[in-house]
Amino acid sequence: MTDVFLTDDSKINLKQAFHYENKLKQWLNTALEILGYPHNIMTVKKTLFYSKADSSLQDETQDEDASNTTPFAIYKDETPDQYLDFTLFLVDEIKKLTKAIRNSKDYRAYDAELHVDDAVYINKLRRNIISTMNTMLNYRDETKTMPRMGIGYRLNANGEETIFHCDMAVDSKVNYDRQKLVEQLTALRKTADKDTQYVEKTLITCTVEYVPPIDESLDVHDALQAFLHLNEE
Repeated sequence: MTDVFLTDDSKINLKQAFHYENKLKQWLNTALEILGYPHNIMTVKKTLFYSKADSSLQDETQDEDASNTTPFAIYKDETPDQYLDFTLFLVDEIKKLTKAIRNSKDYRAYDAELHVDDAVYINKLRRNIISTMNTMLNYRDETKTMPRMGIGYRLNANGEETIFHCDMAVDSKVNYDRQKLVEQLTALRKTADKDTQYVEKTLITCTVEYVPPIDESLDVHDALQAFLHLNEE
């Protein structure tokens, strides 16, 4: 099977191009999964007010470690901002590769930049990123007080360990550049809207030599009957 990967200098053949395009999509989907988990874009600190339940105890602050809680956990040396940049890079690379594939197959281009099919597909990827960005913006820095939601342990008069409840404060702080995200979101929306207008214009002006045999307003039962009627003619 190695012969299908033979190349001319640094160029790749179509099989390689399709294989790499799938890899780009896989990376993009994984990056969006990572950004979709709150633990990956939030730093959570819990304060347990043990002293309110027992004056002999000191309050305790804990950092919530989300590592290994999901197969899409972000690594210690990675940041949400990096993943955001990566998703935008991947879309641009998919766009470049898709256009190259179209050109190699001699597709008719409806626009100087993109074939209409490519524009639809690339815009779908942009909309997925926009959706993730909007979700991320729903999270803000906040502190919540949760009465008696903290759990501690202490020894009773018999030396036995017993459980007790105390008030708990949960401090949540976004750990990505919010202003940068807003700017990226604004720019991405502008580009997506522009391409949507281009696609809509193309869909209207480009004619297809095809006559629908069945009225699209029919439900499935009536459409079946129309199909049977066509076969009788």
